[in-house]
Amino acid sequence: PAVSSHAWATMWTSSEAASRDAEGYNVRPIPLTSYAIDHVLGGGSPFTYHLTQLVLHARVVCLVYLVGMALTAQAVPSIGAALLVGLHPIQTEAVHYLSARSSVLSALGMLAAFWMYLRARRTPSSRWMPSALGLAAFAGAVLSKETAIVGVVWLAAYELLIAKAPATEAASRIVPYAA
Repeated sequence: PAVSSHAWATMWTSSEAASRDAEGYNVRPIPLTSYAIDHVLGGGSPFTYHLTQLVLHARVVCLVYLVGMALTAQAVPSIGAALLVGLHPIQTEAVHYLSARSSVLSALGMLAAFWMYLRARRTPSSRWMPSALGLAAFAGAVLSKETAIVGVVWLAAYELLIAKAPATEAASRIVPYAA
């Protein structure tokens, strides 16, 4: 209801924004806002919604490549991972079904947050900008789909298993995301 009526504030404040039956509904304002923008731009045309879904998926694929490069500094495995995410048949649902927009936006936010986290970690002298962008992307992921909170586990796994940081140092880096 809030999407077709362009009730912008309601999308961000009410559990009834997506359904009149709000019981058990999770507030996911970013997907609702993106649907409303599609509605405004395309007048409700399915083409607009599908085009947005494809563009978002393409961005996810690009971020998989960027995260791969940040982790390995090797183009071949990074391209392979991006192609796997981009072309694997299981991704059809995330791209084809418009109701999966929350999953695509959540993945986009989590990958952007992880990429920015890695950049901030590797460039301590200019850490504030990628850190701020990473936190904003992570907040966007969680506001798209609450399961994005698993991104904190990604960061902890990176710190403890790959970077082999001491637990207290890892915790100090992860606390802003957990908060």
